[in-house]
Amino acid sequence: MAAVALGCPKNTYDLEHMLGLGFTGGVCIVNHLEEAEVIIVNSCSFLKEAVAESDREIARALLHKRQDGVPRVVVTGCYPVFLRQRGLRLPHGVDALLGPQELHTLPHLLREWFPQRCTGFRNGEAARVLTTPCSVAYLKIADGCDMKCAFCLIPSFRGPYRSRPPGEILEEAQSLLACGVKELNLVSQDSTDYGRDLGTNLMELLEALADLPGDFWVRVQYLYPAKVQPDLLQLMAAYPEKLIPYFDLPIQHVSNAVLARMRRAESAQLIRSLFGLIRAALPGASINANAIVGFPGETEEDFAELAAFVEEGNVDRLGVFTYSDLPGMESHDFSLQVPEDTKLLRREKLMLLQQRVSLDKHRRLIGQVTRVLVDAVRRERGRNTYIGRTYRDAYEVNGLALVRSDRPLIPGEFYRARVTAASPYDLMCKHIPD
Repeated sequence: MAAVALGCPKNTYDLEHMLGLGFTGGVCIVNHLEEAEVIIVNSCSFLKEAVAESDREIARALLHKRQDGVPRVVVTGCYPVFLRQRGLRLPHGVDALLGPQELHTLPHLLREWFPQRCTGFRNGEAARVLTTPCSVAYLKIADGCDMKCAFCLIPSFRGPYRSRPPGEILEEAQSLLACGVKELNLVSQDSTDYGRDLGTNLMELLEALADLPGDFWVRVQYLYPAKVQPDLLQLMAAYPEKLIPYFDLPIQHVSNAVLARMRRAESAQLIRSLFGLIRAALPGASINANAIVGFPGETEEDFAELAAFVEEGNVDRLGVFTYSDLPGMESHDFSLQVPEDTKLLRREKLMLLQQRVSLDKHRRLIGQVTRVLVDAVRRERGRNTYIGRTYRDAYEVNGLALVRSDRPLIPGEFYRARVTAASPYDLMCKHIPD
């Protein structure tokens, strides 16, 4: 079995469990599609570009099926739901479509297709095959979403919000830590909502995770800005070594007119107030935000307001997306659609502004000593560079800490390093021996 991984960290987490199901059932996991008897394309349909990428990867898997005699192609993730909602046909040659809430049926398919070889399935005991470096692992705390943002199809793909039981999360966390993982990367569609359907909350979960023994980080992603409470900031301040002050805040915009059309709960005042609270409570916090440009009805004045907010240096790292229109979104029928070339120009301008801000912030770190979690080693011209991250850097989201050292460093371990140079995205560091 081989897999093609597309989409977000939640998708990666789901894929790791699918690989684990196959492994537990006696299926060999291979890296190359031409060697596989089953190809899983774990798809994404969040943006128009993601739909196109899913189409390309499905076509590539089907090409291998025709050329190499691969008997089975399975498409998982959000794309199967996307197809069904639009009454579109199953791509010819695809053997199964499994939406996010159907992944548990994979063992039944494998048993049906390979009855003589898939005999190892046992309920509740499937392995998980990590696809991340040994240093970091995703830990999904919930699935689904109850928000009604005008630009988003995720609730229709993944259903209503469902928190995982805290005991189940803690058990998985302990298992990952026992395997040597040093960073637990908590993911969901909306982490701030965790536990409200179970009579608990995110703060109780984080405190329980922070109380686990060992030297590790907990990083929380996908914090809905309007729902971040002062209690969360206080808890992070109480556990500075484990609950790292990293804030992933999809603000989407700061124009009140655009936010209202997006059906967002935030206002410009709320966003500015929240950022101020974070800076006051946790002076070293890293604030990471996402913004959408070119949303229907976004005027030059709206964009100028967003650009001024960025230029002020409010955000440490910014992801900028152009509005991606798909049928089924509420915003699909909105008037005043913004031309594509205007969207791209606005995105470029915003990214250039943020690059200058990020470079300035990074240069201020030169000379400081920081803690680096090493993910991997890269050998170039006879010399090792260690690829790591500070608490400011989420895996595969932000930049890197590139560490030089006079002695070998071990991936999956923490080290002290001094920042020696900086770019808008990465830090160059020198290891400080103990």
